[in-house]
Amino acid sequence: MQSAILSAELFGVLVMMIILYGIGIESKQNNKKMKTFKVLAWVTLFTIFFDSITYMPIVWGNFSWILKITTCCSFVLPLLSFAVFLDYLYLYIADKAAIPRYIFNIGMLYSVTMAGISIVLGTLGLLFTINNGVYSEGPLYKTYLMTYVAVILYTIAVVLRYSKYLGLHDSLAALSFVGIPVAFIVLNYFVAEMAFSIPSIALSMLIISYTLQGKTERKLMQNHAEAAMKARNDELTGLPNRLAYTEMCASIKGKESVGVVFADVNGLKYANDYYGHKAGDALLCLFTGMLVKVFRKNEVFRISGDEFVVIATGVPKELFDLRTDELRRLINEQEMPVASMGCAFGSVEELTSLVEQAEQLMYEEKKVIHEKYPIYNRKN
Repeated sequence: MQSAILSAELFGVLVMMIILYGIGIESKQNNKKMKTFKVLAWVTLFTIFFDSITYMPIVWGNFSWILKITTCCSFVLPLLSFAVFLDYLYLYIADKAAIPRYIFNIGMLYSVTMAGISIVLGTLGLLFTINNGVYSEGPLYKTYLMTYVAVILYTIAVVLRYSKYLGLHDSLAALSFVGIPVAFIVLNYFVAEMAFSIPSIALSMLIISYTLQGKTERKLMQNHAEAAMKARNDELTGLPNRLAYTEMCASIKGKESVGVVFADVNGLKYANDYYGHKAGDALLCLFTGMLVKVFRKNEVFRISGDEFVVIATGVPKELFDLRTDELRRLINEQEMPVASMGCAFGSVEELTSLVEQAEQLMYEEKKVIHEKYPIYNRKN
């Protein structure tokens, strides 16, 4: 049975090393909750590691003091792990709701106090004894188990108390941290050889890492993705912005065809000055609707307040001309053309010059619009 326990212990050490490697390499968090989780993982690792030493088939001889120290650590560290877990649990729930900390502090203080008492009792030989390198249970061993169970039951009570903030899924994950070890402790109480409570903590940590901590990581990655999307999208129109346009121009390569439309909204300053910015925003959204009706949304960019650029790649010139004709028809449906536009067509290799060409044609059209509708000239 000792060889089975040792195998479970070593497997637990391996699991904890994988977890620590994962959170060290992949984690994008550096907050207090993440730091507490790392501490919890390290405490669990050392708990299992020291406990595994006590089961190794070594003739300790004059070095039985090493066995005594590691055995004492295997009694103390599990209690400390629950103190750290309660701290982590508080930080996890506090992200969701304002809750009092003292309830968690009571459990933490009790765990730390019992850990200190365990050191004293272990030194006095009341929890265990080491004679000629042979481990034996002390007279207070089962009392220690009940103390350990009390810590676990308190933690369970805390989880249940705040289950409404955790939700069913997260509550079950948190309960696994305490439920799995307590099951083995009860088994160990009746069958002394079945001492799997310590290595079972690794399984609990694996569940916690995948669910609670993993959920936080996934949420953080989602927030980063949303922030990146917002950074590349115009808030008013929902179109890709100048940053997205610049990145696209830098990344686009090849010799395929590309059509460029450079457009500038007419009368935006006049609308803002005389009718307010809501009117100006409505004008921008009106033109945006025309653009996305003719071109795909990811081809259209709002690069400044009233300037828009369309980059349509891989389209034949005939189709591009049909689209630009339709856009011009929509623009001229209004009492005054909503926008001035210039178009150019060529190869992707010529993209920069095509954009410049389309912009120049837009300014020429804009000049005509200002001559025909002088009231909308920005200088007026």
